Amino acid sequence: MKKPIFLLILLMNLFGVASSQRSSVSATVDKEKILIGEQLQLYLKAVLPKNKVVNWFALDTFSHFEILQQSKIDSQQTTEGLFLQQIITLTSWDSGRWAIPSFNMANLKTKPIVVNVSFSPMDPNQPYHDIKDILEVEKPLQSNWYWYLLGLAVLIALFLLFFPPRQEKSVEPVAVQPEDPFKVAMRRLDQLNTRGEAKPLYTELTDTFRNYLEQRKGIQSLSKTTDDLSVQIRQLQLPQEEYTHVVQTLRLSDMVKFAKYLPQATENEKAIDVIKKNIIAIENLK
Repeated sequence: MKKPIFLLILLMNLFGVASSQRSSVSATVDKEKILIGEQLQLYLKAVLPKNKVVNWFALDTFSHFEILQQSKIDSQQTTEGLFLQQIITLTSWDSGRWAIPSFNMANLKTKPIVVNVSFSPMDPNQPYHDIKDILEVEKPLQSNWYWYLLGLAVLIALFLLFFPPRQEKSVEPVAVQPEDPFKVAMRRLDQLNTRGEAKPLYTELTDTFRNYLEQRKGIQSLSKTTDDLSVQIRQLQLPQEEYTHVVQTLRLSDMVKFAKYLPQATENEKAIDVIKKNIIAIENLK
């Protein structure tokens, strides 16, 4: 008894699978009434069993409709099988009631679709306007603008003839005499604050000394290291004591700027005094 029931269930399942994977095709439109020149979308759809290969709808021109665009064929696997769809954009320039024909695929046909194509509705309450004849346009009057331009040019020439432009006197540039390097150095040294931060103080101190050497003695000291500058200063033949003190002050400045050495206020005052004495000594050299 159980064996016939089992065979019956198996046959029903096979019949359900076979029925669920039957092929089906359809054709629909998004609107059944359009105006002349208006577009409508035609949707071609098909559901095919898995692994079944068929040719897609053979699309060709058909009466009273014009194919504007065809989309790619979209595919998607569903429980019912392989779902295919393509969107066709159509229009019509013939007024009337026209049928989109059937499409064939795998011995299956879609149903024809009737579409009404009409003109834009006319409001009977609006007045009727007949077609007018072509109107001739009057030629514009010839412009005499060039006579005005010529007259303006004559007036400008007469004005320049009787009222010539005045020639401005050229002003000769006055040469500005540069300030004496010695006075500049003394003023900058007097303005230094020994109670301020050490690094800005020693930076200003050594820059003042280097600028003085370059402007007064022509020594390219701004780009030189302390050792190179010491060799150049020795050529000035300063007294040995003054030379030793200024070299020590320059090295102290390097320690403050690069080694973060923090000098006492008395050291700051002494450093300013050494640079000032050396500038005075260099100024007095013959």
